[in-house]
Amino acid sequence: MPEENNAPSELVAKGNLLTSAGRFVEAVSAFDKALEENPRYAEAWNNRGIALVNANMVNEALKSFETAGDLDPKHTDAWYNMGVVLSCQGKYEDAIKYLRKATDANPDNSYAWNNLGMVFKHLNRDAEAKEAFDKAQGLSVRRQGSCQRR
Repeated sequence: MPEENNAPSELVAKGNLLTSAGRFVEAVSAFDKALEENPRYAEAWNNRGIALVNANMVNEALKSFETAGDLDPKHTDAWYNMGVVLSCQGKYEDAIKYLRKATDANPDNSYAWNNLGMVFKHLNRDAEAKEAFDKAQGLSVRRQGSCQRR
């Protein structure tokens, strides 16, 4: 029988498949194994956080997102995921901090701009909400236009 290859990237791929299948605890285990091999693998930390959120282990997920972002400050998804989770918890000021990190890391992330607008709206910061929504809409329209030009 061939020996199983447990390269970190293969373990992350396995974790992603398990997450997609709704097997979140098993997914976390796969990500943990990948991180044993390479503790500086930001994508593994981020995807571990996604599985943990889906397993209702939100505080542990936040730690994973934070670690991913600390390892790779340009990891837009880690900052975005952190901001969304904090927003869902009603921690709007903290959510703003992380959604801004996401937009700083990738100014073309329309999802981060849109979520930032929603957080500002919750805080009745209407001018900032409008600015963020306008930015998100401009990015979405620009993307649509480029698809139509094929």
